Amino acid sequence: MPFCLLHRRVFLGVAMQAAFTAAAFAVGGPVAMILHLAIGALTLFNMSVFDYVLHYGLQRDRASGEPVTRALSFNSHYPVENIVYMNAALHGHHHVAASRPYGDLETDPSEPTFPTPINAWALVALVPPVWQKVMDPLADAANSQHKQIVASMAMAGK
Repeated sequence: MPFCLLHRRVFLGVAMQAAFTAAAFAVGGPVAMILHLAIGALTLFNMSVFDYVLHYGLQRDRASGEPVTRALSFNSHYPVENIVYMNAALHGHHHVAASRPYGDLETDPSEPTFPTPINAWALVALVPPVWQKVMDPLADAANSQHKQIVASMAMAGK
């Protein structure tokens, strides 16, 4: 994406957010504006934790052009959770088919998967010593799986 287009998109996003904040103030006064900003901050925090949890400890060698695989994201195969998050917790498939709508993402049992719903893992992530003790072995296993997939792709000439 050209540099000027990126800046225009960022500017438009900031301008739209400022307009929504102003509208909240115009409709409901300072309380509505503060509530709007608080909900935005909470949403940003939640999305950041979700992104951290899905990708914790997973690595690929970008410098060598190593391809993206489904093993580069943890997934959740809990139906209710995937309904709530519109399949965003089937994130490994998103990595290999980024243009596919989230509602069309599919599960693969070989992907790194959380043993419990992702919301529980988001809470555990807020306690780093516990999180690292539980997740480091899972991340190491997922990284090994990624390396095996890349090696098999190389042998197949992909």
